[in-house]
Amino acid sequence: MEEEPLRIGKIKKKVERTLGFSFPGDRSLLVSQTYLDELARRKPDAYLAYIEEASSIVSDPDFVSFEIEKETLTYYRTYFDKDFVAVGVTFIPMGVPKQWNLVSLKKNPFVEGEVKRVKEIKPKKD
Repeated sequence: MEEEPLRIGKIKKKVERTLGFSFPGDRSLLVSQTYLDELARRKPDAYLAYIEEASSIVSDPDFVSFEIEKETLTYYRTYFDKDFVAVGVTFIPMGVPKQWNLVSLKKNPFVEGEVKRVKEIKPKKD
């Protein structure tokens, strides 16, 4: 029997308004034990930091997108250091009843569909 998934956030009303789409049912954003185990295997020294970053992005994204046909919901955060970097956290609904599960956490992800700005990005002041 698989352990309960880790809840790292929920789909907020602000995200729904931004996307112009209402998500029915449970809006929790989850990480399955299987995903955690795989991430821990691939990144044993950093997997907890990856999950913390995913949770942080979900709680305060710069952009979001929802691809209706593929049922993928992606949260994005942008960073400006020496280069522009974007990190995408993607969820898809799985199971019965459907629950939003993390399937991808990528730096500079390929973007599909329309991406909508959630908040105004302000440049860093020196």
